[in-house]
Amino acid sequence: MRFSTCGRTFGPNLGSRRFIQRGILLMLVLGAIAGCSSLPPNLASAGRLQIERVDSNNAIIGQVHVGAVADGVRVSGSLRKTFLRRGRIPGHLHIEMHAADGTVLETRVTGYHRRFAKSGRAYFAQTLAVRPDDVRTVRLVHHGLGDRHG
Repeated sequence: MRFSTCGRTFGPNLGSRRFIQRGILLMLVLGAIAGCSSLPPNLASAGRLQIERVDSNNAIIGQVHVGAVADGVRVSGSLRKTFLRRGRIPGHLHIEMHAADGTVLETRVTGYHRRFAKSGRAYFAQTLAVRPDDVRTVRLVHHGLGDRHG
């Protein structure tokens, strides 16, 4: 059955605001579940390891996610500019994995990218071939312009 109100034609339930609101809510909930289920569990929030951040004059290391994947440990996160000028964040990022006794298990130099040209935030993701059970500390060091490598 169709009816018309103020020149608009609606189906049996499509005119109901509740129907539309429930549909939008359902899509949001399903999107959140699908987005969160694609990430491996964060080992840092589970208390299995520590994350050390060493910022530079050019960037501040933001959120970091460390998860166990099939071929090792995946480290991903973001950097934020410390200056207001346009352009990319200069430098690179060192990722170090340390064992419980302090020995370095793996070291990797990684770059990062901005998703939008005018963004002040950059993102990185790197997979290191290390057993997740061996890692106790993940150390992230940003080297910007004028920083000494060490």
